[in-house]
Amino acid sequence: MRAIADLGLRCPEDISVASTDNIPGVRGLRPVLTRSEHPIVDMVNESVRLLVDRMKLDGPAEGRTVVFQPTLVVGDSCGPVKVDD
Repeated sequence: MRAIADLGLRCPEDISVASTDNIPGVRGLRPVLTRSEHPIVDMVNESVRLLVDRMKLDGPAEGRTVVFQPTLVVGDSCGPVKVDD
């Protein structure tokens, strides 16, 4: 966002910015950054549980898919899409 300002652009008027997960210091940014947050603690806990379960098996493990839903945190860093005429 600093580079955007250095180029003379404005966020979100000229360009929108969104991020994945928290970045250190993100709460101090202006405008507030739009981002997705992921349940890291839940993901780690599930990974450990799956690993322990797999270690208990004598044979090959059955494949599993685990989906964790991210949360969209809407900030002020994204604006509406502009369509040039």
